[in-house]
Amino acid sequence: MNAVPFNSTTRESDNRVRHLVLSGELDMAALPELRRLRDRGKQFDCLVVDMSGLTFLDSTGIHFLLDLFADAQREGWVLRIVPGPPEVQRVLEISGVAEVLPWAAAA
Repeated sequence: MNAVPFNSTTRESDNRVRHLVLSGELDMAALPELRRLRDRGKQFDCLVVDMSGLTFLDSTGIHFLLDLFADAQREGWVLRIVPGPPEVQRVLEISGVAEVLPWAAAA
């Protein structure tokens, strides 16, 4: 099976909501991009992280999500996470992180 490189796209909404869409493999190779994403100015009230396009997630991704969650709590903005496919969600469940992250409500 071929590895799918990590990719992210960001979309801003008029209502001060930023959508961050992640795809591919979120692993150590994604660290430079993850740092860039976290360092961007927080010019929003809500960040929606869409993990539905991820094919893999390791501890790097877990730390990224937990860091975003901590940022949101400390800085007073809202974080919502769209779940990934079963293999990604399983990693979060096994690690115990799935219980604490703020998941987006199903439409």
